[in-house]
Amino acid sequence: MKEQEILKSKVSNIKLISSIILITGIILGFIIFYAMLTSDKNYIESAMCGYYGSDNLCEKYENMSLTEYMKERNQNSYWIGGLSTTGGFLVLALVIYLCYSKQKIIITNKRVYGKSIFGKVMNLPLDSISAVELSMFKGILISTSSGRIKFKLIENNQEVYKEISKLLMNRQNK
Repeated sequence: MKEQEILKSKVSNIKLISSIILITGIILGFIIFYAMLTSDKNYIESAMCGYYGSDNLCEKYENMSLTEYMKERNQNSYWIGGLSTTGGFLVLALVIYLCYSKQKIIITNKRVYGKSIFGKVMNLPLDSISAVELSMFKGILISTSSGRIKFKLIENNQEVYKEISKLLMNRQNK
C-alpha cells in the first residue's frame, strides 16, 4: 500500500502571540520607567522637605515637572529599568517565535513526521509510537520507546490527536 498523507498540523498564530508579548513588555517598560522616576522624585521631595527642612530645596523640587526633574538629576537608571524590562520581553517573544513558528506534524497512513521545537526533524513509523497525549498550550505529546516529542501551540491539536490515536488503534487491532 502506498503512503498517503492524512493530515497536516496548523501552527497557532505565533506572530500574534509574539506581538502581544512584545507589546506587554513595552507597556511594562514604560510603567517601570515612570514608577522609578516618580518614586525617586517623591523620595527626594520628602527627604529635602522632611529631613533637611530646607525651604529653598523643598520648593524647588515640589514645583518641578517630571521631565525637569529628570534633567536636573541626570540619572539614566530610569531608562535602564524600563529598557531592561522591554528587552527581556523582546527576547522572550523572539524565542517563542523561533521555537514554534517552524514546527509541523504530518500524518500519513504509515508514519508521523515533521519538525518539532527548534526545527528538530522527526520521522516516526507508526510501529515506534507507543502513545499520544494532549498537553497544555494546545500541545501534543508523542511517546516512543526512545523518548517523548513535544509540540506546543498546534491549532488543530484535537484533530491531530484523534488521527494518531485512530492509526494506533487500527495498528493494535491488526
